[in-house]
Amino acid sequence: MVIVYESKTGFTKRYAEMLAMKTSLKVFHVKEISMINKDEEIIFLGWMKVGIIQGLDKVRRYNVIAVCGSGTGRTAEPDVETIVVRNKIEGIPFFLFARRLFTVKKNKGHRPNYAVNICKDTEKTQR
Repeated sequence: MVIVYESKTGFTKRYAEMLAMKTSLKVFHVKEISMINKDEEIIFLGWMKVGIIQGLDKVRRYNVIAVCGSGTGRTAEPDVETIVVRNKIEGIPFFLFARRLFTVKKNKGHRPNYAVNICKDTEKTQR
């Protein structure tokens, strides 16, 4: 199992790196997808624009077992059901990360190894 991400501003990359640190999984940028065996299980993280998870189309032929979307905030993106339908990920677990969660937690003095807590916070949005 590996983590693959697409990031525009660096937030999604940071989430991927934190998750990799906590799970000891290897992390790859979506541009490195050719380095991954097509049967390898992938947790994909991508930033969102109007509810579309960026980079997801580049990994569709691979074994994606979970998708995480990094948005600007809970109210800035469509609801979770709309995101799942727009991205055609019905049946795949989906998690929504709000970018501002990372900034707020970091500013409160949390160490960078709290990815599991973020995942727990977002389990409510799992599909």
